[in-house]
Amino acid sequence: MKIFDFLDRMSNITRWSQRYCSQDESVLEHTAVVAFFGLLIADKYQLNKAVILEAAIVHDMDEIVTGDIPTPTKYANKEITESLKALETAAARDISYTIFNSDDIFNAWLNAKDSSLEGDAIRIADAAAVVFKVRKELNVGNRTFLEIVPNIKKSLIRMEGMVNPLLVSEIEDLIHILIDLEKTKC
Repeated sequence: MKIFDFLDRMSNITRWSQRYCSQDESVLEHTAVVAFFGLLIADKYQLNKAVILEAAIVHDMDEIVTGDIPTPTKYANKEITESLKALETAAARDISYTIFNSDDIFNAWLNAKDSSLEGDAIRIADAAAVVFKVRKELNVGNRTFLEIVPNIKKSLIRMEGMVNPLLVSEIEDLIHILIDLEKTKC
């Protein structure tokens, strides 16, 4: 079955390629963490859980083709960003049809982080998964993750102005977690 190969590939692609990790994190593991954070947000704000869970599960499925492209590379300049977005879209479309034989899966990927409340929730859940990983690494003594905390905070602050005001407190909570981590790990 194609799904076994798909899941195997998701479990073998590691994230954080430009950073030492005490424990590797696979795309599949990250996807599960995003799904749990998404479910928590959906429950708290009475959002559509089915939409959020589907979006969380597929939001990074393109990475079985592209790998996890580090943020500094992905956003190095406009041409690179546009080219990578086209590659990710082609990969997601191919996966949707070859693995799932479904337009619905491609559309779920395409709209996973749209401007709806559910899309905002997925963006926040994705960021929460990053904060979770940072916290996990710092808790086992991997101080190299302290170096990226300021950039993550900046990204979260930018995100505050882009999401529905109803969900801003979730981002503020993540920022406070990072501030607390900096205080205790410095």
